[in-house]
Amino acid sequence: MRNKEQKGDLSVQAIAGTHVVLLGMDLPEAKCPGLLGFALRREDHTEGEKYWLSGYKTFASVEASPPPGLLYSTRQHPIQGFTWSDFSAEPEHDYTYEVFALRGAPASPQEAEKVAVKIGTESEHGRTHHVHFNRGAAASQEYTRRFGDKRPEEVGPAAFAWLSRGAAESIANFIARATGPGWGLRVGAYEFTDDNVLKALGAARDRGADVGVLYHAENDSQKTSNEKAILKFGLGDICQPRNAQGLTLSHNKTIVLTKDGAAQAVLTGSTNFSVGGIYGHSNVVHICERDDVAAKYLWLGNELKKNTPRSADAGVLAEKTPLPDDPLAAQVTPIFSPRDTLAALDWYAEQAKGANDALFMTFAFGMNQRFQDAYRNGNAKLRYALMEAMSGRQGPRNRG
Repeated sequence: MRNKEQKGDLSVQAIAGTHVVLLGMDLPEAKCPGLLGFALRREDHTEGEKYWLSGYKTFASVEASPPPGLLYSTRQHPIQGFTWSDFSAEPEHDYTYEVFALRGAPASPQEAEKVAVKIGTESEHGRTHHVHFNRGAAASQEYTRRFGDKRPEEVGPAAFAWLSRGAAESIANFIARATGPGWGLRVGAYEFTDDNVLKALGAARDRGADVGVLYHAENDSQKTSNEKAILKFGLGDICQPRNAQGLTLSHNKTIVLTKDGAAQAVLTGSTNFSVGGIYGHSNVVHICERDDVAAKYLWLGNELKKNTPRSADAGVLAEKTPLPDDPLAAQVTPIFSPRDTLAALDWYAEQAKGANDALFMTFAFGMNQRFQDAYRNGNAKLRYALMEAMSGRQGPRNRG
């Protein structure tokens, strides 16, 4: 949902997701002299609460050495920027944000221009798609404020629940849909070590569901970790190793739900089935309820079970999932990897460079030159890239 309001010279654009509301403020440059920043007050109509929002930055002349992690009201220390993200929003809540331009002296800021905007956050559960972004490492500063400089294992369940933000729960709920005989689960796993995921799959097997797991088993440390976990939870009877050279399962992490052998839904995304994947790195769990899309992922799993090397699989995967002719058409188009050429990478870069209004992308392990060019020379008026980085002791260190 999005909404825009203007009163006098000040306007505010609000864009809401499930857990985040982005506010963009606009004030003519001629009106900016003397502006200290913006104070934000939020009314939560769902919970019946109203309060000033807080931030970390302060006026040096008022609070020269703020303690790390301490929050300050934006009414005394306003936001000194024209965008602000409220990460404390909750799904399916109705909010009113009052935005005040503050002027005067930093020690006693005075309210000037004001505008209010109403916005509602989205549900975590859609009809066809359910998308869950964990908090992971991207929220490390807020993690430290809440839980201190402690690893999640030291804090306990509260830290894991906060880092998950529904990702772990969505995986567990998806597995639980295989309620007994006739139902099945087909899993592709690179990191396959999370206790809760392995327990849930074992429970599905014990209910009589047809469960099969294809796991990464090239001769490396991840193979060792996977097989140690499989042995620990007694899942050897439902697990098959993939050890063909050149094609790991790091980009084919999926669970397909079947009924009488036919695909019903698919869980995919970037999340490994490990503590690091679910809670540590920034990742997404994407559930699609379309049986035709799920059927393609079921085909993918069967293809990878053949245990053939990358040289044999790449061309087959590219042929099965060609690049779409019209990226804006009303369609869902899986694009499987690895592929035998870089055409898909070129295609993604072409879409990025051709964006007109805005471009938003996330990156890990570096940004390919194609996308550097898209960000430097593209058409989008607003270009935003999020690059993952880890710092401090806020989360597990496994690969996402």
